[in-house]
Amino acid sequence: MTTNVDEHGKAPDATTEAQKLNDNNQVVLRNRNAQGGFMTKDKEYWIPGDFLIFEVENTLFRVLKHHFIKSRFFLAMLEPPKVFFEEDATARLGHSLRNVTVKEFRSFLDVLGAYPQPPNKNLISGMSKDELTAILKLSTMWHFPDHRQAVIAQLSRILYETSKIEIGIKYRIAAFLNSGIEYMITRSEQIMDEEAVLIGPLVTVALFRLRETWKSLRKAERTDAKLRGLITGEGSLSSQLKAIGEDERRFNELSVEATSSS
Repeated sequence: MTTNVDEHGKAPDATTEAQKLNDNNQVVLRNRNAQGGFMTKDKEYWIPGDFLIFEVENTLFRVLKHHFIKSRFFLAMLEPPKVFFEEDATARLGHSLRNVTVKEFRSFLDVLGAYPQPPNKNLISGMSKDELTAILKLSTMWHFPDHRQAVIAQLSRILYETSKIEIGIKYRIAAFLNSGIEYMITRSEQIMDEEAVLIGPLVTVALFRLRETWKSLRKAERTDAKLRGLITGEGSLSSQLKAIGEDERRFNELSVEATSSS
């Protein structure tokens, strides 16, 4: 049997010789121990080692690139490549992220750790409303659909209905807006001043009109179908729900397109 040797007459060391990748996503081991053999990369834990540097509020973050390559937002940012891999982060600044705080970005990175695997729901369930809202903001803005859905599911369990209206409008969640509107129409308590400030004057005025109509109905007439009909017939709220529903539909379509092309 012939053994390959280097220019000094020594056999190559299996632990130091470079590995190469073939077109079938396999590692080709070119050494004396695996002559021409193949080893398959693990789908979950073969993690590329390239790094990205982000600047947020004059703070630098150096994170693994693979966390971000499934996001349409970051794919656009990185094409053509503008990635910096310097070990010394002070050598050159990386991508500057606007409209993001350091606190928000840290919360987002906490749940991004396992990406592109599903978000850690146990971690998400222990987060505060502020942390969850930060992740919702960034996952919506940067198009991370799995993380957005996981956070929405958790927020639906802990948010007060008035907050659902506010967050539903701001982050385009039709189910939140609809749930909050139905609650505010049918509850016995008046709309408080602080609630009106939170949900905005236009929604508040529309809710006052719908509450009066609802109260004027006989008990037997107060059905779910009637309630939905009132909301649909209220111009400003109906238009807002339709617009948010369309935004959600488009967001989900983009998510499917991204999944299909990846």
